[in-house]
Amino acid sequence: MKKDAISCLKNPERFNTLVKAVEQHGELLAVGARSVSDDDGGLLVLYSAEERDELLALATHAHGLRARHESERPVEVLAKPDFDVALEAINNPDYSRVAMLGHGAIGAMRLYNRTGHSFRHVSWYDLATQATHLKTGPFEQRFCGVVSEPDKHVRVPLGTFVVADQRQVLAPVHMLFPDTAGISEFDAKLAPIYAEVTNTATELRRPLLT
Repeated sequence: MKKDAISCLKNPERFNTLVKAVEQHGELLAVGARSVSDDDGGLLVLYSAEERDELLALATHAHGLRARHESERPVEVLAKPDFDVALEAINNPDYSRVAMLGHGAIGAMRLYNRTGHSFRHVSWYDLATQATHLKTGPFEQRFCGVVSEPDKHVRVPLGTFVVADQRQVLAPVHMLFPDTAGISEFDAKLAPIYAEVTNTATELRRPLLT
């Protein structure tokens, strides 16, 4: 029996959650629920961390992305957004591109509370279940791409179900980065995870099981 099939049998309920997310993504595609075209759309940059030094490094990274893109498209930078604020911004169809910077793993990123040190993860499941449309441009995961216990848990990239073309999910799979990592470090490692525009639940997991 193939390794991926064994994984599905270990967690049938979680795998079924992934299957449902694939179906919901297909429904958004079918009705043409997309952001504005990438030629006309803006870039949304979100970053979040707890410690001051980390926030300063992320701010430099985020504003470097703004400087890179602002001559060709509108750019909004959100620093340390609350969970609801982040989801609302990602669901704005005027943004065709998203870049997320901070602490996380392949399928989730930490969003720290503005008033304290507590955090809440925003996960692929959160984005999948609350997506109102699909981005026409790239979704960049500029944080660690660790895939912990892929045989036991259903892990897929954070942006998997908010892009129209899943080849547009860019992430550093199976990689760790220091807190001070910036644009150049991530530029060198960001890469597409998927070779197909859309993928089945099993296909979505396959690159993460290596």
